[in-house]
Order: sequence, then structure tokens, then C-alpha cells
Amino acid sequence: MRNFEIRRLRDPDDYEAAANLLNFVGSEPTTGERLKEVEDQIPPGRLHYDEEGRLMGWDRPKWVAEDEKGQVVGYAIAWRAPWTAPGELVHTVVIHPDRRGDGIGGALYGAVYQWLSEDAQ
Repeated sequence: MRNFEIRRLRDPDDYEAAANLLNFVGSEPTTGERLKEVEDQIPPGRLHYDEEGRLMGWDRPKWVAEDEKGQVVGYAIAWRAPWTAPGELVHTVVIHPDRRGDGIGGALYGAVYQWLSEDAQ
């Protein structure tokens, strides 16, 4: 039984929870305030495809997994920057250690894939 929901990150409400998850895997600690500060400096995404059908442009969609108690237990971000190689997309998926193995990572990857398949068109 699936006891979590995948949804888009709510700005600014979810940044602190996302930072807490990123701190499980990152080499440098971060805060919700810092994540929001960085995001506020990036203009809205503008993706397109080049003449060879490769993804171009930039964007940074984010998702969270929320458990039945309303706690954020997973985070995913997919991004490309204008300097990212044509056709490439970078992503990060982080699951709280206590919830690994519950299918949350696969569900977040699924959200990224759906975005790439549908929304990024």
C-alpha cells in the first residue's frame, strides 16, 4: 500500500524540508533559506528542442514525496542550465533514510520522467 503522495515542491514552504534531505547526501550543508535564495535568482524555465530533437534551454522543476502525516520524506529536482550539453538533463533524488525501500525513489523518478515526456514538450 502506497502511503505517500508525490507533488510539486511548494515555494517557499518545502525548501527547509528539501534542505534537510539534501543534507543527508551533500558534502556541504545547506538550508531552506539558501535553496530559496538560489532559486529566486534563476529566471523561469525555457525549454525547447534543437533541430536534432535534443533538449535545450533551462529549467529546474522540483517534486517532493509527502507521507500520510504531511512530512516531506523525498525530494527530486531535474535541471538543465543553458551551458548543459544538448540533450542532457541532470537530476537528484533523495529519500529520507528511514523511508528508503518504500518505493518513493521510483515514484519520484516517475514524476521526473513524466515531466520530461509531457511537460517539457
